[in-house]
Amino acid sequence: MNLGNTCYMNSFMQALFMTKKLRSTILDIRDEQSLPSSKTIFYALINLFTEMSTKSIGTDSEIIPDVFKI
Repeated sequence: MNLGNTCYMNSFMQALFMTKKLRSTILDIRDEQSLPSSKTIFYALINLFTEMSTKSIGTDSEIIPDVFKI
């Protein structure tokens, strides 16, 4: 389902991911024992960054943007 303007969210998430300090911080938090609830936007960001860091270029992956909707 298209939430409208998801292309802007996509480019914003890519820009966040390409910020090395933020990316490493998010991925380091992922490795800690105390992760937040799966219903939080923060947990969705951890999952997204994990997907982006483990997928090779050209690999199809589906992230449902609804998890980032407030």
